[in-house]
Amino acid sequence: EEGLVVKVAVCMMNIGDAPNAEKYLSKLMDINYYDRTTLMSMIAVCGAQNKFDDAKKYAVSAHKLFPEDVEIRHMATLVRNRDAETLAKIMSKGFDGKKWLKEIESFMVEHSALSKIENALKKDEEMAQKIKWLEQTYPSRQQIEILSFLAKSDNRRDETQRILLLPDFDLQAKKMILKSMLISTKRKDFSLFTCGFLRKYKPKKLEPSVFADAYYTAYATMAFVGSKFDKNLYEAYEAVVGSDAKDATDANVVAAVMFYIAGGVNLIKSKKDSAEIFGVSEDDFMQFVYKSGLEKNYEFK
Repeated sequence: EEGLVVKVAVCMMNIGDAPNAEKYLSKLMDINYYDRTTLMSMIAVCGAQNKFDDAKKYAVSAHKLFPEDVEIRHMATLVRNRDAETLAKIMSKGFDGKKWLKEIESFMVEHSALSKIENALKKDEEMAQKIKWLEQTYPSRQQIEILSFLAKSDNRRDETQRILLLPDFDLQAKKMILKSMLISTKRKDFSLFTCGFLRKYKPKKLEPSVFADAYYTAYATMAFVGSKFDKNLYEAYEAVVGSDAKDATDANVVAAVMFYIAGGVNLIKSKKDSAEIFGVSEDDFMQFVYKSGLEKNYEFK
């Protein structure tokens, strides 16, 4: 019912009847003052009418209730700037997420190197907030790629760790971000919230190599399905490193084999399933097994 009232208010805004839109929303505020959508709508509808004192009052309340919400912070900035036009657009059409994403992508391309991006973000608070907004929306492929790239930074470890602890963040996106962090950063320990549990992990620190990348790739997958796999996975890593496969080039193939050897087979039915989890073919999986001689010590079903 509350959502319907907001839709009615939006319709009134679209036909130029902001006063009645505010009237309906005010009644909704009397019922539930703590609703995020209603508060944001009140900020927008008041600002659209140049009633910036009222808009500020709602913006302050919203910020107290949702201090980390980037969209609310952005609306507060619009109120401070007395930008009635943009607030009216937000009320009518919502946030233009596609525009923000394009701005972020352009920013990333412009600065290119990770170190340059880090320095630029220190000077550009608005862009830093927009990147934080990526964490607060359902991640698209582009958003995951951006967050995974930023996760390579040792200086942004706190930001990456925060994502790993978000209870409602997409699990596949978390896995890709975690993989990127483990492969690229110096510090390896992390905490992860998944499947209703908060767990702490401490992967081994390994010298950079295809085998190390494979270990961290497998670790980033296994962390989401259990907590008692460290020993088995490291033994699988040692088995692969000590095998005849010295010139491996595809970390995903090696990760699939490590995952299988480490006990991932208890979660899946076959080597084919293990290969599919890491996006490789069963033929490539078995080609690596035979090349490394691992079939002599392990059974691959």
